[in-house]
Amino acid sequence: MENKNVFNKTVETLTKDAKSLTEKFHKLQETGDIRASIDCLRLLKDTLSLIKEYDWRLMYSEYETDGKKQVSVWEQNHCGDIRNHKIWNVDNQII
Repeated sequence: MENKNVFNKTVETLTKDAKSLTEKFHKLQETGDIRASIDCLRLLKDTLSLIKEYDWRLMYSEYETDGKKQVSVWEQNHCGDIRNHKIWNVDNQII
C-alpha cells in the first residue's frame, strides 16, 4: 500500500513539473533563447514519459466467453492495479 502512495505522489509531482516546464518552455520561446528552450523541451519529454509509465492508462479487450462476444474497458496503472472495469455484451445481429 505504501508503494502505491509513493507512486501516486510521484505522478502528482511529475504532473506539476510538466505544467511548470510547459510554461517555462513557452517563455523561453518568446524570449528567443533557443538553447535553453531545447533543454527545457528535453526535460518535458522525459517528464511526460515518466508520467505515461506510472500513471493510469485506458485499456480494452475483446473476447468471447460462454458463446457471447464481450468488450471490456478498464484503467490500469504500472502496478497492474485496475479500476473502473466495465464489460459489455456485443450483439451480432445486423439491423
